[in-house]
Amino acid sequence: SEYKGNYGKTVEELRAFHVERLGVLLSANPDLFAIETIPDALEAEALVAALAEFPSAIAWMSFSIGPDGKLWAGQSLAEAARIASSSPAIAAIGVNCVDPALVSAAIAEIRSVTDLPVVIYANGGGTWNPETGIWENAAADALVAYSAEWITQGATVIGGCCGTHAGDIRQLAAAL
Repeated sequence: SEYKGNYGKTVEELRAFHVERLGVLLSANPDLFAIETIPDALEAEALVAALAEFPSAIAWMSFSIGPDGKLWAGQSLAEAARIASSSPAIAAIGVNCVDPALVSAAIAEIRSVTDLPVVIYANGGGTWNPETGIWENAAADALVAYSAEWITQGATVIGGCCGTHAGDIRQLAAAL
């Protein structure tokens, strides 16, 4: 939640930053890039431009959103998903590092602009306290509680992010 985007950089500056890193990562011949925790639609635009320089690259792009359902930089998730889906390199779009209670609305917003597969890897619930460095009011079974609804809405990949552990993923796998 403390990762807001709004870097003060142009799209071109962000593109150049990402091109260098994507090039290094592509040299390892990955099957798929997980471009994740994107808080700003301008960064999504820069990443789409960067991916255009690597025609063999395949990626999913996932966004981080705040309690209002918007990207942390303030743009709509639908706008960001539309930008991401404009790239032939993007194979799926989703959200990560997000409160599970916000995911259903996020799926609907993504689905309003694209038919690409939806990737969800939510937090364990609760709120991150950057001062104490712990999750507060986390619900251990949050992923399981919401997962069936997310699948019904069209999520095709579901996992966990911050505040989730191997046991949470085992519970999720057993439930699904």
